[in-house]
Amino acid sequence: MDEADQAQAIAEIETARLIAAHTRSFRQQQGRAFCEDCSIAIPQERLLANPGARRCLPCQKRVERGR
Repeated sequence: MDEADQAQAIAEIETARLIAAHTRSFRQQQGRAFCEDCSIAIPQERLLANPGARRCLPCQKRVERGR
């Protein structure tokens, strides 16, 4: 992989990350938050307990267990 290919790969990853962040922010502004891993709605109870939650509880547990 040459430097141009590496730069393109980095740009694509960054673009995908920015789109995901924007989508998440837009959905949260509409009063709903969606898990960044599985895209299901994060239950209101979880958001009340942890307003900054970015994942549903099953996905968060999976991340914490290292999967």
